[in-house]
Amino acid sequence: MADLREENASLVDQNSNNKILDPRGRYLRWIAMIFMCFLPFGAYYCDDNPAGLQDVMKEDLKISSSTFTSFYSWYSWPNVIMSAVGGVLIDKWLGVARGATIFCSIVVVGQLVFGVGGFFRLIWVMNIGRFIFGVGSESLSSAQSAYTVSWFFGKQLNFVFGLQLSFSRVASLINLNTIRPIYDSLDSHISGPRRIGVTLLIAASTCIFSLGCALILWWLDNRHRRGHHKDNPNDAAASLWPLVAFLVPKQMLGTAYGLMQSIQNLGFAIINILTGLILDQYGYFMLEIFFIVCLEIALLAAAFLYVYNSFKKGLLNDSPAVRQAKQEQLLKMSSPPQIFINAITSTPVDPENREKTRATTNIQANVSSTC
Repeated sequence: MADLREENASLVDQNSNNKILDPRGRYLRWIAMIFMCFLPFGAYYCDDNPAGLQDVMKEDLKISSSTFTSFYSWYSWPNVIMSAVGGVLIDKWLGVARGATIFCSIVVVGQLVFGVGGFFRLIWVMNIGRFIFGVGSESLSSAQSAYTVSWFFGKQLNFVFGLQLSFSRVASLINLNTIRPIYDSLDSHISGPRRIGVTLLIAASTCIFSLGCALILWWLDNRHRRGHHKDNPNDAAASLWPLVAFLVPKQMLGTAYGLMQSIQNLGFAIINILTGLILDQYGYFMLEIFFIVCLEIALLAAAFLYVYNSFKKGLLNDSPAVRQAKQEQLLKMSSPPQIFINAITSTPVDPENREKTRATTNIQANVSSTC
C-alpha cells in the first residue's frame, strides 16, 4: 500500500508540473481558444484580397468591374450549398478536427490556384481558385463553431464567440492595411500580372499558418478528449470480458471463455431470427421495443452482478490499484490454492476445511521442529 501511495504521489507531482497541458485543467482550453481564433484567420485575410488590390488588379489584369466583382460571386456560389453540406460532413463522417484540417487545406489550395491564375493572367483559373477557396472557407467557419461548442459552455461560450467574431474583423482589417504595401514592395522586381500573382501567393502564407493552427488544434483536441471520456457502447464489452479472470480459476479460463462465446453466438442466431419475424409482422416500432426489452434484461443482469459482488465483498467493484493491493496481500499470506481462489471469487470457505488446513499446518510445524 505504501508503494501505491508513493506511485500516486509521483503521478500527482508530474501532473502538477504539467498543468498547462493538463486535459482536465483550465489552461488547455484557453490555449485552444487562441488557435480557434486563428483557425479561419487566413481565410478571412485572403477573402478580401481583391478589395485591397482593386485598382491595381483591374489595371494589371486589364479586367472590367463586372469581371472583378465576379471573383466574389465565384466565392459565394458554392456556399449556397456547401455551408450546410460541410456541417453534415463534420457531424456524420469527418469529425471536427479532421474536418477543420481538410477545409483549411482546401482554402490553401484555392488561394494558391487564385494566385497562379493571376500570375499568368488566366481569369478562368482565378475564378476556379475563388470557387475552391469558397468551398473551404465557410465550412471552416462551421468547424470553428463546432470546436467552440465542444470546448466551452455558458458565459465562456458567449465570450469566445464574440472574440472569434472580432478576430475575423481584425483579419480583414490587417488585409486592407498590408496587402497593398506588399504589392508596392515588389515594384523593383516584377510588374504587371506577375506582380499581382506573387502578391496573392504571399498572402497564401496566412492560409498555411491557419492550416498549422488546425493541426495543433487537432492534437490539443485529442488530448482534451482523453481527459474527458465520453460514453462509448464498446466500454460494456471491454469491461465485461475481463471479469471472468476474477471469477474463474486460472486453469478453467479456457472453458469459461468458450462457454461465453457459445452463449453469445446462440444469442446472435436467435436474435437475428426474431428480428426478421418481428420486422415482417409488426414493423420497426415493435422491433425497437424488442431491442429496448433486451437492453433492460442486460441492465438487470449487470445490476444483479453488482449487488451480488458487493454483498460478497468481491473484487469486481474495486479500482485496479485496490484490487492489486488485495491480491498482493493474499499472496504474502501464502494461502493454499483453494483459499486463494475462494478469496478472489468471494466464495466463503468451509469451516471444516479451514480447521483441517490449520491442523495440517500445525503438524508440519511440529515435525520440522523435532527434526
